[in-house]
Amino acid sequence: MATRRRALVAAICSLSVLSMLFSRGGNASLSRKIASRKALTGRVSQSSIFAPPAPLRSTVARSYCEEVVDPLANMHYETMSYMPDFNERDMENQVNYMIQNGFIPCVEFDKTGKTFRENSRMPNYYDGRYWTLWKLPMFGATNAYEVMHEVSECKRQNPDSYIRILGFDNMRQVQCMGFLASKPSENINRASFSPVATSLSRPVSSRAQVLGSNAQAPDFALLFDCDGVIVLTEELHRIAYNKAFEKYNVQIDGSPVTWPVEYYDILQNTIGGGKPKMKYHFNNNGWPTSSEGGVPLTEEEQTALVDKLQDAKTVYFKELVGQVATARPGVLELMDEAIADPNIAVGICSAQSKEGFVKVVDAVVGQDRLSKLDVVMAGDDVTRKKPDPLIYNLAKEKLGIDNSKCVVVEDSIIGLKAAKGAGMKCIITYTGSTKNQPFFEEGANAVIEDLGGVRLSNIFGPLYRGQPLSL
Repeated sequence: MATRRRALVAAICSLSVLSMLFSRGGNASLSRKIASRKALTGRVSQSSIFAPPAPLRSTVARSYCEEVVDPLANMHYETMSYMPDFNERDMENQVNYMIQNGFIPCVEFDKTGKTFRENSRMPNYYDGRYWTLWKLPMFGATNAYEVMHEVSECKRQNPDSYIRILGFDNMRQVQCMGFLASKPSENINRASFSPVATSLSRPVSSRAQVLGSNAQAPDFALLFDCDGVIVLTEELHRIAYNKAFEKYNVQIDGSPVTWPVEYYDILQNTIGGGKPKMKYHFNNNGWPTSSEGGVPLTEEEQTALVDKLQDAKTVYFKELVGQVATARPGVLELMDEAIADPNIAVGICSAQSKEGFVKVVDAVVGQDRLSKLDVVMAGDDVTRKKPDPLIYNLAKEKLGIDNSKCVVVEDSIIGLKAAKGAGMKCIITYTGSTKNQPFFEEGANAVIEDLGGVRLSNIFGPLYRGQPLSL
């Protein structure tokens, strides 16, 4: 009796264990094994029922590897890749957005341009996730043109690489945005820079075109300076500076600061940009007192005074421009002819501050004509003013045209040096204050009084025939 009771208890315990095993998650495979064993042998061995289950593994461990995101097949590889292709202006807007939000632009390049697995098969390891950094993060960048210039340099030295622009938050130590700026095919086929689409999987155009421009694939570019070329504004600038000095009661050793015509002629042909002119004058003649206080001693105080004077000067200048500014002879006619020619890209590159520049071009050039230009740049768009060639180098990169195919119209030695420093041809339309400057000695290709009667064929006809430019 006792023996039968013990056998019954053992049977009940066995059934309980089996019930518990089958009720637990993950034992469907065990029941299939038991069923399979019964089908083959007609019985189930006790050892097979109580075999220990396979050790548990994490989700990552059970997977052979994570899904690799391939930029060649994935539309969402970059931040903006779900959008239509970016043109040149779109890309500049994204870079400016980075800078305005305090992100540090970085340029990176890589020959493969996608992730892959070669050196290890372990989970979470991928080759190609980290690209090579071009130079250093651009901590001092203030506008998109500086970043695009570095992209161009990177492209020139690494023509077989993908190039991307990243926005990095150096406080949180994270990348906040990024997009592709160049592909190897464009780098190899074209010697100069033209921004491309943001997604590797999308087709790209050979040249980014500004809305309204008539130039599709230009052979040449015609770039105009503004002050002294489009409109004679230098005297207006001088009057505006003197009004600003008067407003703030600017004095050196008790004498009011004024710039006479003769002195300003020298100053404007020596130093480019308004603020550099004032700093040059004060550094050489002594820093002044003003209604803002005594002589500024620190660089910060000096910069603050110059900023206030420049702001006041701009207000006075805009008032004067609206009253008296008119275009120089022939300049708008030549500009219109170039705009209408699909083989010629057209632009304006001025050293003047953007606020004053906009007032001039709005009043003289007009919004309709401006909307058809391929590139428009002011002094605020670059970190180095003329005679540094930066503004013209950036302009040609925006246009995607070789330096030797660009013709610049300038009025002074400063502008001439900037154009020649960029490797471009230069036509001088001199003014009353610059007519005696040694333009040919500095490399000018032509020197004329104004553009009256000058046609597009006079400038580019010889260049198409491979002949020197002469007017």
